[in-house]
Amino acid sequence: MIREMKLEIKVAEESQKDLWNRYLNKRDYLPPLACFEWKFVLEKTYNVEVVLLMAVSTASQKVCGVLPLYFVNDYFGKPMVFSMKFGFVADNNKIASELFEYSVKFATDRGAVLKQLSTGYENFKIPTNSVSATTVTLDVHPSEDKMWNMMRGKARNMVRKAGKEGICVEQGLDKLDKFYKVYSDRMLVKGVRIHKLDYFKNVIKYLNGKAQVFIATKNGETIGGMFLVYNQKTGIYTHGGSTVGKGTSPNQILLWEMVRFCVEKGIKHLDFGESVKGSGVHNFKIWFGGVPREIYYLEGANDPEQTRLSKPSFFRAFRGQFLRISSYLLLHYGTAYLKRKAGVWKRQRGSLQ
Repeated sequence: MIREMKLEIKVAEESQKDLWNRYLNKRDYLPPLACFEWKFVLEKTYNVEVVLLMAVSTASQKVCGVLPLYFVNDYFGKPMVFSMKFGFVADNNKIASELFEYSVKFATDRGAVLKQLSTGYENFKIPTNSVSATTVTLDVHPSEDKMWNMMRGKARNMVRKAGKEGICVEQGLDKLDKFYKVYSDRMLVKGVRIHKLDYFKNVIKYLNGKAQVFIATKNGETIGGMFLVYNQKTGIYTHGGSTVGKGTSPNQILLWEMVRFCVEKGIKHLDFGESVKGSGVHNFKIWFGGVPREIYYLEGANDPEQTRLSKPSFFRAFRGQFLRISSYLLLHYGTAYLKRKAGVWKRQRGSLQ
């Protein structure tokens, strides 16, 4: 007879950092977006509360599941709970279900609404709302020539064309300011909220340099940039942007240099990040030999207590709507200074990764 595993769910302490990271590192395909050090990144950048839940077998005292949560306030001042990306990891569906139930109660007890938990490539069967998105992943081989030949001819031609037109790629953490300028400018043109510069500085600091910055220049001007986070086996392209204008886009040559970097570092998997199927961005990633892959999110339980918590008072509702609408208008129609302020402020009203 097989005995049912008994679990203890507790908040991981800093002294358990290595234990937490070793559990995640067993899954070498996971992008490094939920290691313990992200707690410091989010706390130091945005002054949010981060709670790292860990499921432990009472019999063996081995970790069998983790769920890193953080609290943010919405436009109405109501606390919401998100997980770090790819952060909800469990050995099986039963453990995942217990962690989920615990997180719902944990959030409700603190007067918060559980918004979204990222289970990454794993689609746990839990009775709650589930949504999916599409990323593109690439298996990285140790041969640069093989990686070049895996690319479609169109992508190779675009890389060659960029070089012929004088687009050069530089890499190094000292390029962060130049990357940030082109990234934030591009996002604001698109009306997309942005991170503070300190966010990227803290990623570099607390992940012990396990990040790399790539910038593309032409005639001495920075025209594109990409930000990579990685560990020993897996990397993920998290942020980027390029100027819009005539001539060849720098994105193809930037991504090729990122692939070359991964080959050099011995990284085995590269996640190109989420994109909409059929979009130009999505197809551009496929041309590099990437394969579409579904990633999953769980949303908060639809119980009466959660519904009650999500309803603001009349004053909060009025104030929240005013802030939401005014920040939208500033982001889209304000001066460059106000757009930047609004973009960072809105970033803090939702997911921080």
